[in-house]
Amino acid sequence: MTNNKYEDELHQRILTYNNYIDTVTHKYQKIYEFKIGVGEHSTWNNEADAFKHTFAAADMVVRHGELASYIGGTYHESLTINNPAGEKNMDYWNNSTGKAIANELEKRYGDRLQQMSKEQIANLIAPKVMEKMHKGELITSPSDQRKYTGFDEKIGNFVSNIRDKHNITGFATDVDSSSSGENSPKYMDKNGNRVYTREDLHNMSKEEENANHDAIMKQASRGMNVA
Repeated sequence: MTNNKYEDELHQRILTYNNYIDTVTHKYQKIYEFKIGVGEHSTWNNEADAFKHTFAAADMVVRHGELASYIGGTYHESLTINNPAGEKNMDYWNNSTGKAIANELEKRYGDRLQQMSKEQIANLIAPKVMEKMHKGELITSPSDQRKYTGFDEKIGNFVSNIRDKHNITGFATDVDSSSSGENSPKYMDKNGNRVYTREDLHNMSKEEENANHDAIMKQASRGMNVA
């Protein structure tokens, strides 16, 4: 827990929603049998990753509106430290497809969507995601050569330009790097706090992840998202 009530509430919301999306992804993987990895990073850079992002973007638009989806997706991607271009492109592409699915559902069901339960909405979104996946309309690997150049990327670049121009403290690239061993870059914010990258999390053992859990969640609440 921190001394900031807002941060504590945000931590809990992030955890709750991420856990929900993870649960949903594994639930529908058993139904649709899309490819999924093993262990802590089972939904990273594969079909499960594509499902997760597409589903989450659609779910956020339907249940919370398009603004929430941009905050949860576009803003998130634009502030992720050292996010490889292929991974960012994959996430933008699938986020955009998720928003398109939400628009399809809103056109079909209209105000009835708002009367549906979370589970009912999920059962509408999931088959739409799989339809897109089976048609090859999702990106399931960062090596995919298709490039996303839509509105999300333009907003992401706009956010990044403002961040860099004004040197805004607390954003993901507002860090200093140092080396601790060969090929082991470490990033610190201006307050001396460790900043964790996707690569850091990917290489972490379960014990290290548990030990650094509070610091990672504080980083996420400051807009320095890592996953």
